[in-house]
Amino acid sequence: NNKSILKTQLSMMRSLGMKDITIVRGFGKEQVSPHNTTLIDNDHYETTCNLYSLNQAKDHIKNETIISFGDIIFKDFVLKELLNHSGDCVIVVDSDSVKGNGTKEFIEASEKDERFKVLQKPMLKQIQRNLDKDKRYGEFIGLMKVNKKGSHLLINLLKKLEKSPDFKTYHIYDILNKMSKELVVEIIYI
Repeated sequence: NNKSILKTQLSMMRSLGMKDITIVRGFGKEQVSPHNTTLIDNDHYETTCNLYSLNQAKDHIKNETIISFGDIIFKDFVLKELLNHSGDCVIVVDSDSVKGNGTKEFIEASEKDERFKVLQKPMLKQIQRNLDKDKRYGEFIGLMKVNKKGSHLLINLLKKLEKSPDFKTYHIYDILNKMSKELVVEIIYI
């Protein structure tokens, strides 16, 4: 539709009533300046991973917050389902994506996606890039939501992790693994 992925995401979010939108910019930041958003720059993008970028925006994580990678495509019904979910922390997982090497963030869950099972309540067991093939139930797509309890835990963990000398190498999946030890991280399969 001749719109960038980010513009498509912003349009979808705004159509669903989301107004307080914060974007963490890295590479090519001059090209990313949408109106009516808060912009935060990660000038260390070449030497940091995505958890560092999320940490740059931690002051904007309040109560119910959607966190999305800026380079993913998803349908509006996925975002609607995520917004309507009542879990403390909820991640979106593509259950068809189980193949690949060390660049995908594979999840192991309490149960596999069963398309015709209506009352499924899968929970995250672990998320890793090098997860054994027999434990892969899908790939975290880079879209999640935290509610008040989840955002409080997320911020507290960020504050602890940022003190680590290795913090710049951490990914969002690292904090999701830590969160799953303290609360239920629920899954929406797509």
